[in-house]
Amino acid sequence: MKFLIVIFFFAALYSCSSTASKADPVSKDTAALTAKETDTTSYCRRFNKFKTADEYFNDANNKTKDCLGDSVTYRVALKEFACAVELNPDFWQARRNYGRLLCGFNRYNEAVVQLTEAMKHSDDADLNIDRAFAYYRLGKYEEAIKDYDVALKAGMDSSNVLLNKAKAEWKMGATDKACVDYKKAVAMYPDYEKEREFINCN
Repeated sequence: MKFLIVIFFFAALYSCSSTASKADPVSKDTAALTAKETDTTSYCRRFNKFKTADEYFNDANNKTKDCLGDSVTYRVALKEFACAVELNPDFWQARRNYGRLLCGFNRYNEAVVQLTEAMKHSDDADLNIDRAFAYYRLGKYEEAIKDYDVALKAGMDSSNVLLNKAKAEWKMGATDKACVDYKKAVAMYPDYEKEREFINCN
Protein backbone atom coordinates (compact mmCIF):
# COMPACT_ATOMS: atom_id res chain seq x y z
CA MET A 1 0.00 0.00 0.00
CA LYS A 2 2.78 2.38 0.93
CA PHE A 3 4.49 1.76 -2.39
CA LEU A 4 1.26 2.41 -4.28
CA ILE A 5 1.00 5.80 -2.58
CA VAL A 6 4.46 6.63 -3.91
CA ILE A 7 3.43 5.48 -7.40
CA PHE A 8 0.27 7.62 -7.30
CA PHE A 9 2.40 10.59 -6.18
CA PHE A 10 4.72 10.21 -9.15
CA ALA A 11 1.80 9.71 -11.56
CA ALA A 12 0.21 12.95 -10.42
CA LEU A 13 3.55 14.73 -10.32
CA TYR A 14 4.48 13.87 -13.91
CA SER A 15 1.03 14.83 -15.14
CA CYS A 16 1.38 18.17 -13.41
CA SER A 17 5.01 18.85 -14.28
CA SER A 18 4.45 18.03 -17.94
CA THR A 19 1.87 20.79 -17.97
CA ALA A 20 4.20 23.07 -16.06
CA SER A 21 7.05 22.56 -18.48
CA LYS A 22 4.86 23.64 -21.41
CA ALA A 23 3.39 26.73 -19.79
CA ASP A 24 3.64 30.22 -21.28
CA PRO A 25 6.73 32.37 -20.59
CA VAL A 26 6.63 33.98 -17.17
CA SER A 27 6.37 37.69 -16.51
CA LYS A 28 9.30 39.89 -15.52
CA ASP A 29 8.02 39.90 -11.95
CA THR A 30 8.28 36.13 -11.70
CA ALA A 31 11.27 35.52 -13.94
CA ALA A 32 13.55 35.41 -10.90
CA LEU A 33 11.71 32.34 -9.70
CA THR A 34 12.69 30.30 -12.76
CA ALA A 35 16.24 31.59 -13.20
CA LYS A 36 19.24 30.11 -11.43
CA GLU A 37 17.21 27.52 -9.57
CA THR A 38 20.19 26.22 -7.67
CA ASP A 39 20.80 29.64 -6.12
CA THR A 40 18.44 28.91 -3.25
CA THR A 41 20.24 31.00 -0.66
CA SER A 42 19.67 34.24 -2.58
CA TYR A 43 16.05 33.25 -3.18
CA CYS A 44 15.38 32.61 0.50
CA ARG A 45 17.02 35.86 1.50
CA ARG A 46 15.32 37.89 -1.21
CA PHE A 47 11.77 36.75 -0.72
CA ASN A 48 11.98 35.73 2.94
CA LYS A 49 8.37 34.60 2.77
CA PHE A 50 8.56 32.37 5.81
CA LYS A 51 10.70 32.06 8.91
CA THR A 52 10.86 28.30 9.47
CA ALA A 53 11.60 25.16 7.50
CA ASP A 54 8.17 23.77 8.40
CA GLU A 55 6.44 26.79 6.87
CA TYR A 56 8.34 26.45 3.59
CA PHE A 57 7.72 22.70 3.59
CA ASN A 58 3.98 22.99 4.17
CA ASP A 59 3.52 25.71 1.57
CA ALA A 60 5.45 23.73 -1.03
CA ASN A 61 3.33 20.67 -0.28
CA ASN A 62 0.16 22.69 -0.76
CA LYS A 63 1.44 23.94 -4.12
CA THR A 64 2.12 20.41 -5.38
CA LYS A 65 -0.89 18.51 -4.01
CA ASP A 66 -2.90 18.78 -7.24
CA CYS A 67 -2.56 19.79 -10.89
CA LEU A 68 -3.98 23.28 -10.61
CA GLY A 69 -0.63 25.07 -10.62
CA ASP A 70 1.38 26.50 -13.51
CA SER A 71 5.09 26.37 -14.25
CA VAL A 72 5.86 29.20 -11.86
CA THR A 73 3.91 27.52 -9.06
CA TYR A 74 5.91 24.32 -9.30
CA ARG A 75 9.21 26.13 -9.61
CA VAL A 76 8.34 28.16 -6.54
CA ALA A 77 7.62 24.87 -4.77
CA LEU A 78 11.10 23.68 -5.77
CA LYS A 79 12.55 26.80 -4.20
CA GLU A 80 10.50 26.39 -1.06
CA PHE A 81 11.56 22.79 -0.54
CA ALA A 82 15.13 23.97 -1.04
CA CYS A 83 14.62 26.70 1.56
CA ALA A 84 13.25 24.14 4.01
CA VAL A 85 16.38 22.06 3.50
CA GLU A 86 18.61 25.11 3.83
CA LEU A 87 16.99 26.10 7.13
CA ASN A 88 16.99 22.54 8.45
CA PRO A 89 19.46 20.22 6.67
CA ASP A 90 18.26 17.28 8.78
CA PHE A 91 14.65 17.68 7.56
CA TRP A 92 14.56 14.44 5.62
CA GLN A 93 10.90 14.74 4.60
CA ALA A 94 11.71 18.04 2.89
CA ARG A 95 14.65 16.43 1.08
CA ARG A 96 12.40 13.53 0.06
CA ASN A 97 9.69 15.76 -1.40
CA TYR A 98 12.28 18.04 -2.97
CA GLY A 99 13.86 15.00 -4.62
CA ARG A 100 10.51 13.78 -5.91
CA LEU A 101 9.69 17.15 -7.42
CA LEU A 102 13.14 17.37 -9.00
CA CYS A 103 12.34 14.04 -10.68
CA GLY A 104 9.19 15.65 -12.03
CA PHE A 105 11.40 18.19 -13.80
CA ASN A 106 13.78 15.47 -15.05
CA ARG A 107 16.54 16.67 -12.73
CA TYR A 108 17.47 13.19 -11.66
CA ASN A 109 21.06 13.79 -10.57
CA GLU A 110 19.93 16.48 -8.16
CA ALA A 111 17.14 14.21 -6.97
CA VAL A 112 19.65 11.49 -6.15
CA VAL A 113 21.64 13.96 -4.05
CA GLN A 114 18.60 15.00 -2.03
CA LEU A 115 17.35 11.47 -1.52
CA THR A 116 20.78 10.24 -0.50
CA GLU A 117 21.02 13.02 2.07
CA ALA A 118 17.55 12.15 3.34
CA MET A 119 18.71 8.57 3.91
CA LYS A 120 21.28 9.83 6.39
CA HIS A 121 18.40 10.82 8.66
CA SER A 122 15.83 8.11 7.96
CA ASP A 123 15.71 4.43 7.05
CA ASP A 124 12.31 4.76 5.38
CA ALA A 125 12.43 2.39 2.40
CA ASP A 126 10.28 4.77 0.37
CA LEU A 127 13.49 6.76 -0.08
CA ASN A 128 15.13 3.76 -1.72
CA ILE A 129 12.18 3.40 -4.08
CA ASP A 130 12.32 7.09 -4.97
CA ARG A 131 16.07 6.97 -5.53
CA ALA A 132 15.78 3.77 -7.56
CA PHE A 133 13.36 5.59 -9.84
CA ALA A 134 15.87 8.42 -10.34
CA TYR A 135 18.72 5.97 -10.92
CA TYR A 136 16.62 4.09 -13.46
CA ARG A 137 15.91 7.29 -15.37
CA LEU A 138 19.63 8.04 -15.37
CA GLY A 139 20.37 4.61 -16.81
CA LYS A 140 22.13 3.55 -13.61
CA TYR A 141 20.37 0.23 -13.47
CA GLU A 142 22.72 -1.53 -11.06
CA GLU A 143 22.24 1.22 -8.47
CA ALA A 144 18.48 1.08 -9.01
CA ILE A 145 18.46 -2.67 -8.42
CA LYS A 146 20.37 -2.27 -5.16
CA ASP A 147 17.76 0.20 -3.91
CA TYR A 148 14.92 -2.07 -4.98
CA ASP A 149 16.57 -4.92 -3.05
CA VAL A 150 16.67 -2.75 0.07
CA ALA A 151 12.97 -1.98 -0.37
CA LEU A 152 12.16 -5.68 -0.76
CA LYS A 153 14.05 -6.55 2.40
CA ALA A 154 12.16 -3.80 4.22
CA GLY A 155 8.87 -5.43 3.29
CA MET A 156 7.61 -2.91 0.76
CA ASP A 157 4.89 -3.95 -1.69
CA SER A 158 6.95 -6.68 -3.31
CA SER A 159 4.96 -7.11 -6.54
CA ASN A 160 5.52 -3.48 -7.61
CA VAL A 161 9.15 -3.50 -6.53
CA LEU A 162 9.80 -6.78 -8.33
CA LEU A 163 8.26 -5.46 -11.54
CA ASN A 164 10.44 -2.36 -11.53
CA LYS A 165 13.50 -4.34 -10.50
CA ALA A 166 12.85 -6.70 -13.42
CA LYS A 167 12.78 -3.77 -15.83
CA ALA A 168 16.11 -2.50 -14.50
CA GLU A 169 17.61 -5.99 -14.74
CA TRP A 170 16.40 -6.34 -18.31
CA LYS A 171 17.87 -2.96 -19.24
CA MET A 172 21.30 -3.95 -17.94
CA GLY A 173 21.19 -7.25 -19.82
CA ALA A 174 20.41 -9.61 -16.93
CA THR A 175 17.42 -11.05 -18.77
CA ASP A 176 17.28 -14.32 -16.85
CA LYS A 177 17.05 -12.54 -13.50
CA ALA A 178 14.59 -10.09 -15.00
CA CYS A 179 12.29 -12.92 -16.07
CA VAL A 180 12.44 -14.54 -12.64
CA ASP A 181 11.45 -11.31 -10.91
CA TYR A 182 8.88 -10.41 -13.56
CA LYS A 183 7.15 -13.79 -13.23
CA LYS A 184 7.10 -13.44 -9.45
CA ALA A 185 5.48 -10.02 -9.80
CA VAL A 186 2.84 -11.32 -12.22
CA ALA A 187 2.11 -14.30 -9.97
CA MET A 188 1.35 -11.86 -7.15
CA TYR A 189 -0.55 -9.40 -9.31
CA PRO A 190 -1.68 -10.75 -12.73
CA ASP A 191 -2.52 -7.29 -14.09
CA TYR A 192 1.21 -6.62 -14.33
CA GLU A 193 1.15 -8.84 -17.41
CA LYS A 194 -0.08 -5.69 -19.18
CA GLU A 195 2.88 -3.65 -17.93
CA ARG A 196 5.72 -5.78 -19.24
CA GLU A 197 6.76 -3.07 -21.75
CA PHE A 198 10.01 -4.34 -23.29
CA ILE A 199 10.31 -7.48 -21.12
CA ASN A 200 9.86 -10.63 -23.21
CA CYS A 201 9.92 -13.83 -21.20
CA ASN A 202 8.88 -17.20 -22.61
